Amino acid sequence: MIGGNNPGSTQKCENEKYDGTSWTEKSDLNTARSQAGSGGTTAAAVYFGGDVYPTSPRDTGATEEWNGSAWSNNPNSMGTARRALIGMGTQTAALAAGGINPAGGQVANVEEYDGSSWTAQNTMPAATESLAGGGTQTAGLTFGGYAPDYTATTAEYDGTNWTAGGSLGTARWGMGRGTVGSQTACLGFGGDTGSVTGVTEGYDGTAWSTRPSMGSARRAAGGAGTTTANLAAGGYTSTIV
Repeated sequence: MIGGNNPGSTQKCENEKYDGTSWTEKSDLNTARSQAGSGGTTAAAVYFGGDVYPTSPRDTGATEEWNGSAWSNNPNSMGTARRALIGMGTQTAALAAGGINPAGGQVANVEEYDGSSWTAQNTMPAATESLAGGGTQTAGLTFGGYAPDYTATTAEYDGTNWTAGGSLGTARWGMGRGTVGSQTACLGFGGDTGSVTGVTEGYDGTAWSTRPSMGSARRAAGGAGTTTANLAAGGYTSTIV
């Protein structure tokens, strides 16, 4: 789990690793921020974009790579600085989609990362922020978010083009951030429908179906894992947790 916000305008640079039982503090990010995109593993991760408020402009395109022990800055930033985006894939083949740009509007921008630099790709069907996702750079999935109202939309990416997928049963924004599964087996949990929710749904590549709800309803949690072994950490209930 990387970065975040607590409380108010305090952006965090903390980085913690989970071993299935407990959390261990690791080396901090170089740039404290929240609402960034990510990809990779606990041994080789990439973290990009995000909110650096109260720094102005508040949106960044900065990219950092994790080698298992420390973060390093990549001088090649994203083409579109933004926060509230979603990321997926690996350290050498990541995908960034959606978000909010410095002007404060939702964007449909998509970029691919090859381990060195970012390249603009075909845009998403709709400009969306605070969305969730899963999969890889060549088989990606985005769902939910705010565009410009709560949305249930799902979109699938084949490495070049976007196509519509089955809609969520519950439209919402702020579901668990991070890649939780693949394009054909993904999990969407928590979020906000006007109030925080613990609703959980699973995607089979065609349609969403209900799963057991979270024990603690929340939005903006971190997420990792698969549809059968998932981790949710942090987020907001009626306070930051």
